[in-house]
Amino acid sequence: MSQLEHTQLQVVLEEICELLERGQKYHAQKAQEYGEPKDLFLGFKDLTHKVNEEAFSPFTASFDAYRAFLRAQKNNQLQVSIGSTGFANVSSAAAFSTTPMIPAVQKFADTYLKPPKSMTSVSSEIYASRLEKLDAELGRMYRGIAEVFWGSTQNPERTALGLTRQVFDHLFSVLAPDDKVRDSAHFTPKTNGDEKAVHRIERIRYAAYTRIKDRAQADFLAEQAAGLLNAYGELNRLHVRDGIDRSQATQILQAMLVFLQQWIDALAL
Repeated sequence: MSQLEHTQLQVVLEEICELLERGQKYHAQKAQEYGEPKDLFLGFKDLTHKVNEEAFSPFTASFDAYRAFLRAQKNNQLQVSIGSTGFANVSSAAAFSTTPMIPAVQKFADTYLKPPKSMTSVSSEIYASRLEKLDAELGRMYRGIAEVFWGSTQNPERTALGLTRQVFDHLFSVLAPDDKVRDSAHFTPKTNGDEKAVHRIERIRYAAYTRIKDRAQADFLAEQAAGLLNAYGELNRLHVRDGIDRSQATQILQAMLVFLQQWIDALAL
């Protein structure tokens, strides 16, 4: 691949990202279908500056074809949902399933892009549905994390971090109500301030040993309490005034969602 061809490839990927951005704005109801591939192509574009030019050689024709598809859709020349191209309800690394570019791009994405499995739309729907068995509002909020992160164009990182914090607080208020925790061996009266105040770590330990049937799992989750609270503390980045780095937000959300999913699994919902 010549330098000129490499530059042209960057232009193609740049336009794909721009078209997906526009599609994301005008098709809010398909936010997740557009958001995940947009992040994938942003990753591809970034990689053009980091990997050997020859690594992209097998994909140039496919990228051109996909750009043509997006252009046609934008101009209403192709009346078909983008879901038909295989983007609906899949992780960004597995976003391609029916377009001509599939096998090679799939392998390339798996090699160079490591999307968090805990944040895919498929995973979101599975765990949201399970949480609904415990509390309908919990399921709605959990589902919203992926929806806003992949789909919103206005502060998606800040909104997703805030929703994740709400899910944590709501989940443990359901699993460990104040009065139940105070009446348990996991509660310690406070000497500073409100002596009846229930701390998060007390909720976690109470929930682990009263809501988890398997003792080994309960021990594991109780021992992880400090790590879970550290991850929870990272969610406070939503309060910073400056913009939130998307890559950093992804890491924070991934860590917190892994913890939450471990709890949902242990609860056998």
